[in-house]
Amino acid sequence: MLVKEMIKEGERRLMTAHCMDPWIDAELLYYHLTGTDRVGLFLRAKQEVDEETQNKYFELIAEREKRIPLQHITGTQEFMGLDFEVNKHVLIPRQDTEILVEEAARIIRGDNPRTRARKNWKVLDLCCGSGAIGISLSRICGNIKVTCADYSKE
Repeated sequence: MLVKEMIKEGERRLMTAHCMDPWIDAELLYYHLTGTDRVGLFLRAKQEVDEETQNKYFELIAEREKRIPLQHITGTQEFMGLDFEVNKHVLIPRQDTEILVEEAARIIRGDNPRTRARKNWKVLDLCCGSGAIGISLSRICGNIKVTCADYSKE
């Protein structure tokens, strides 16, 4: 089986399972498995895939068919240009939360004319999960000290 055929079959299975964006998920699972990217896929599309790689790929597809979030399968989620580790015990950082972080950063940096500028800020990211909010704020604001805290047996 060729790489492009394997991914097409993964897409077909995800479509049958009514997963959103089956084409994207099929490709992203291939990237995750092989450590390649879109360019690598383009270059390898007509290459034969060994049986072990096929089996591993279709195991990942089977997990996604069960509606397990892609991020829980891959273990990562991009947020504000950074990759965060996630699993079934951590909420997946969402893009709409980036709007919240951007607005908080404007306030912290003093970019927002409706708020009074301060030299130094202390921010507590309580129940932080992956730490996406607090870590992102600390990366984009120079006048901030962030404490992230969470409690979970897992």
